[in-house]
Amino acid sequence: MQRHVDGKLVDGALLYLDQKSGEVHRLHPVTAHPMIMTMGDHYVLCFDFRNDEGKNVPVDYYMARRNNEYVVFHTAVAERGLLKRLMSDGKIARLR
Repeated sequence: MQRHVDGKLVDGALLYLDQKSGEVHRLHPVTAHPMIMTMGDHYVLCFDFRNDEGKNVPVDYYMARRNNEYVVFHTAVAERGLLKRLMSDGKIARLR
């Protein structure tokens, strides 16, 4: 997963297109070891990033297993509400 995150960085930052403003923001990785959650047969990895102004921005990667590898099928940037809703519905649990 770390290779996936590193592979998406441009000059050390994850580029994020704000759907409301249409602006491209640079997000810098903060968390070296993400929180890992399970969602049935799938996983959610929760990373912390920081924007250029120093504000924390959560990034959640939803992953599925494909043979001997994992594939990201959804990336939620600054959408922690989705994760919280799925957790409150009992669809996601923290992996211990």
